[in-house]
Amino acid sequence: MQLQITQSQLLTPHSAIKSVYLVTLQHPQGERLSYQPGDWLTVQAVNPAGLVRQILERLNLSGSEVVRLRKAGEVSVSDALGRHLEITQLNPAILNKMQRQLQLGEWSGRAAMIEYAYGRDILDLLTEFPQMAQMGIEFLDWLAPLAPRYYSIASASDKTVQVLFKAVRYRFNDREKSGVASNFLAGLSCGDLIEAEFKENPMFKLPDDPLTPIVMFGAGTGLAPFLGFMQQRVQQANGGDNLLFFGETEKAHACLCCDQLEEWKAAGRLDLFLAFSRDQADKRYVQHLMQEQKEKLWALWEAGAVIYICGSQQHLAPALEALWQKWFMEELGLDASAALALWQQSRKQKRIQLDVY
Repeated sequence: MQLQITQSQLLTPHSAIKSVYLVTLQHPQGERLSYQPGDWLTVQAVNPAGLVRQILERLNLSGSEVVRLRKAGEVSVSDALGRHLEITQLNPAILNKMQRQLQLGEWSGRAAMIEYAYGRDILDLLTEFPQMAQMGIEFLDWLAPLAPRYYSIASASDKTVQVLFKAVRYRFNDREKSGVASNFLAGLSCGDLIEAEFKENPMFKLPDDPLTPIVMFGAGTGLAPFLGFMQQRVQQANGGDNLLFFGETEKAHACLCCDQLEEWKAAGRLDLFLAFSRDQADKRYVQHLMQEQKEKLWALWEAGAVIYICGSQQHLAPALEALWQKWFMEELGLDASAALALWQQSRKQKRIQLDVY
């Protein structure tokens, strides 16, 4: 499916540490879109042209050579590297194959391969293992297909779809690196077309009863699905309580969509709790807000509220999971194993829903 960019807004123009975008898309012919808040939009990106050129040079190829790919059929090597093969990430499976078939590399096991691959791309591999570059065109057989990237949908409309994302950029091995899809999207202009698909996320859905209270926890671009949730909830008169606990770095430069959040708050449709980690000497995160509002949150939990967590699986999700289980022990007299079992049961019952990455 093709979608057309109708608006691309940089939400953090004055931030020195991140570039966060809100991009709006529609069907080129204005056809209705079919998705629900909480679903994903998958984006088929195009690899950076500069990285393609460097890999061609390393492989001693012009790019005009023809290669046959399983799904795309016969394409030029340049097109294969640009549009069809994964080159911005290094798949640990390549390292495993190198070690087994070519006796290259000294990794002790899968964990060591994952650690080595982290932050590296295919150009790094060809630089550090010139034997692989000597394969020339045959090296393309080692590369995985370019996978679509998943984005939590940040809207609730049948006319447009929005995605909220950070353009991933970092430095590794003295080279500037970038996330393939986030920077592809960030570089597009109004009128540009992309290949995309809607993917259902059955484990992250609003309750069927609009009177059911919901409590949303998000950090950074983890705010995305909650924008869609709120767009739908405000369309329902006399709905249940909506609470949002949101964390970012700086209020002045990274308060994502805060005008909209404050508008919902002023209208009495959203209880909003904000934490900005860098705005004071002591770091302040979503879990601190949660602890401060324990009485309110526990009352909502007992009233049947549904809990949603969207954000980092390394930081936000473990911190909130630990705190909820602590409350289960304190309020219900459970031991640690019983509190964990209740957490797991609540997830199966969709009282607690996670969209983490």
